[in-house]
Amino acid sequence: MKYLRALSLTMYRNMRLLFPAVCILALPWTLQTSEHPFQPGSARAAGMGNTWIACTAPEDAPFYNPSFLATEEKRFTLFRLLSAASGDGLDLIFGSEGSDIQKWGKNDPTALPLPEEFLNRMSAFDAFYGLSAPLFLAYKGEGFGLGLYSSSRGEFISQGTTLPTVDLQHDFDVGGIAGLAFNIKLDSENDHNLKFGANIKYLIRVRHEASNIPLSEAAGLANPFKFSTDFQIGQAIGSDLAITWRSPAFSAGLVWYDWFGTALSWTAYSSDFGEREIVIPDTRINPSLGIGVAYTPVSFFGIPPQIISEVQVALDIRGIFEEQDSFFKMIHAGFESVLFHFITLRLGLNAGYPTGGLGISLLKVFYFDYALVVEERGRFPGQEPLTLHTLSFTIMF
Repeated sequence: MKYLRALSLTMYRNMRLLFPAVCILALPWTLQTSEHPFQPGSARAAGMGNTWIACTAPEDAPFYNPSFLATEEKRFTLFRLLSAASGDGLDLIFGSEGSDIQKWGKNDPTALPLPEEFLNRMSAFDAFYGLSAPLFLAYKGEGFGLGLYSSSRGEFISQGTTLPTVDLQHDFDVGGIAGLAFNIKLDSENDHNLKFGANIKYLIRVRHEASNIPLSEAAGLANPFKFSTDFQIGQAIGSDLAITWRSPAFSAGLVWYDWFGTALSWTAYSSDFGEREIVIPDTRINPSLGIGVAYTPVSFFGIPPQIISEVQVALDIRGIFEEQDSFFKMIHAGFESVLFHFITLRLGLNAGYPTGGLGISLLKVFYFDYALVVEERGRFPGQEPLTLHTLSFTIMF
């Protein structure tokens, strides 16, 4: 007993020293501008209320929870095309609005029947979009994983009615990630395991910004991949740490994203790709701590597995130690079940907003997913909700 007491006192003293250090490192880096994180997006997670810590899909393990790399499943993702956009964002990328803006800026007389009608549509145009394409390759082995991906994220806002102007911010990311994990068997008889994982990631972020551009000159901005104005390129190296306890029915995980602060160093370029002598301060992806739990019942109210199987309920709390105006913005809950072995139904709550999704698998190779999710862009719940439609097509073995 004396030895156990001495050991417990030693652990308590060490935790007293370790916990403040974790809190300090996880707090926001207020001296540098915060960036959105290094993640390619997942329609599965979006439909489940953006939960992923304790229910990470094997193919997403390198990006969301590297400790899941220690599981036995092996996956090779050959291709993934994912689009998440607001209604105006879909119109900008796939609909008529983008082509109309380009024709308007080019003074094409066949473009618009009535300028007044077009200007009225543009007076409230706020397009948000995100794309994961054209590059997405990922391999998950037993204990390791690799990933390469590209993604885009941006917003195209039109302001004013008489003489509208446009603001654009568009980020194009290209990144690589590598992760390692190992498993400790705690109880062989009951299959209790403790998994540890870490990754290292390299990010290149191309940023294209334009402010107060007259709508008549915004033809080149309707396609944000055309650099009609100056742009910047930032580079960064980051890392995530994770630990997960798993049993056949329960799992609980903790992930420390960007634990040492992922700093992007920027270089400015002109529209003709010439380097500019402008000093741009570094920005940072702030450290973020998240915890999650998930429950996988053996059966769902006695319904035969031929009808309902692979049921999972998950809860995440993310953004711990960050400056949050509302605790509800940190809470994410999700539900998933497979119907008839090829249709997946997903429901969830994302920071208080309901989410839903549907997935279809063909031959266990081709996967089609859709999710409807609402994100809060304001400081408080209900202040500035943004509805996003997420579509995904994946080829995976």
